[in-house]
Amino acid sequence: MANPHKGEVEFEAGERRHTLRFSIDAMCGLEAEFKLPLRAILAEIEDGRVTAVRSVFRACLDDGKATVRAVTEIMDEISFEQAVELLSQAINLARSKREEANGNRPPLVTMPLTGIDSSSSGSPPAAARPRSGKALSPN
Repeated sequence: MANPHKGEVEFEAGERRHTLRFSIDAMCGLEAEFKLPLRAILAEIEDGRVTAVRSVFRACLDDGKATVRAVTEIMDEISFEQAVELLSQAINLARSKREEANGNRPPLVTMPLTGIDSSSSGSPPAAARPRSGKALSPN
C-alpha cells in the first residue's frame, strides 16, 4: 500500500499494483541520464516530451527497477495522459514533503549555483579565492 507521507503514489496496471515515488535516488539517476539539471528535465515533461515522461516514470516506478520495455507496456496500458497525471501526483507529494520539512519556508537556494555571474564585482566567487582574499588570475 502506498504511503503518501513518503511521497508514494500507487496505481494498478496489468492486474499488478505499482508504486511511483519521486525519490532522491530517482532525481540523481535522471540528472545523470539526461546530463541536465532537474528543472530542465521537468520542463521537458511539461513540454510533453514522451521520452522524458517515460524516463521519469521509469526512474520513479517501483524504485527504478523496471525495464524500459516494462515501463512502455505499463504506460501503453494506462495511457500517456494517466502516466503524466500519476507523475504529477508523485512530484507534488515530494515537493509537499520538502516544504513540510522546511517548515513551509522557501528553499535557501532558488537558482542554480553554476550560473552565478561574478563579473559585476570583477572577481571570482568566494569559493574560487585563496585564503588571502586575493582573486586568482584566470591563467
